[in-house]
Amino acid sequence: MSAGTIAPTRRGRAPSRRRDRQGEIEGVLPPRDGGGDGGGRGPDGGGSDEPGDRARLGLVLLLLGVSTLFAVFLVAYLLLRRSAPTWPPPGAPLPPHGLWMSTLVLLSSSAALVRASRARDARALQGGLAWALALGVGFLLVQAILWRDVLASGRFAFSDAYGTIFYSLTGLHAVHVLGGLLFLERTRRRARREPAAPSTRTAVGLCSIYWHYMAGVWIVLFVVLVFLS
Repeated sequence: MSAGTIAPTRRGRAPSRRRDRQGEIEGVLPPRDGGGDGGGRGPDGGGSDEPGDRARLGLVLLLLGVSTLFAVFLVAYLLLRRSAPTWPPPGAPLPPHGLWMSTLVLLSSSAALVRASRARDARALQGGLAWALALGVGFLLVQAILWRDVLASGRFAFSDAYGTIFYSLTGLHAVHVLGGLLFLERTRRRARREPAAPSTRTAVGLCSIYWHYMAGVWIVLFVVLVFLS
């Protein structure tokens, strides 16, 4: 009776281990909610994920601070516009028409990251992250070309208050996009090494939040600089 009890138990466990190994080989990712084999759950089997929760809280606090910084410059911009007799002021740097192109590139990068966050296999995950990274770099390159043309026209950052705010807003956003690209590259390397790890899914989620936030901030800046100038 003892042997009859042990044998089915071993036979029942072996297929599970084989399926787990096969899933890793084929690059099948675990469910995003941490279900299935319990990936992303705490030691007690519940939904606790303390490292991920701390990382999300840190990211939220970071974005609150960044939002405050952008809000200060936007309020200053709007107050300056309201008090100016003519707008934009004479000699002020005008937004180049190419901002439409850079906006489209950044939104495409954000869409690629959405695809990566919804990926169900390792290849789709890595492809989405690679496209998001490449398009993010393209956004900065387009911005650099546009602002080179603006500077070549003789419109400088410290010529007046308008120029200072104008370049501060766009430059501040570019710096944060660069930081997002570093975060994105680190996440892409993690996804290449451990595509099925719960920590990889957490990193992709945090990276997506930051990247979509920066895309949203750029939409606000784009509307203010193009349609309110």
